[in-house]
Amino acid sequence: GLGAPVGTMLGGSKDFIQGAVRARKVLGGGMRQLGVLAAAGKIALSDMIGRLEEDHRNARSFAQ
Repeated sequence: GLGAPVGTMLGGSKDFIQGAVRARKVLGGGMRQLGVLAAAGKIALSDMIGRLEEDHRNARSFAQ
């Protein structure tokens, strides 16, 4: 939601992120164009946070 095209972002220390990247690769997950996806996620967090309540409401409605 919020304009992030993949829907999930991971944040943490440099060591944590390096471990997550390694785990993703071990499990077969390779993604190209991560910078583009990260940019969209950054915009979602910085500019779209005010719509988070609406996004949750829509998700709840869709689930029902």
